Amino acid sequence: MNEKNTEDFAKRCILGRRMLERGVGFVQIWSGAGGPSKNWDNHANIHPELPYMTRQVDKPIAG
Repeated sequence: MNEKNTEDFAKRCILGRRMLERGVGFVQIWSGAGGPSKNWDNHANIHPELPYMTRQVDKPIAG
């Protein structure tokens, strides 16, 4: 969460966890507004775009 490229998704993960801890039955955490294609559907240009997208979510998911 202390890194600029992971901050947004990390905050969403923390909020989702807090909601679950308070009894919310279902939480969906959205990621996908980054990268040149602005979503995860980057099949046409996957090699340059996928690493950018995964850097945003890898550490927050692992945390």
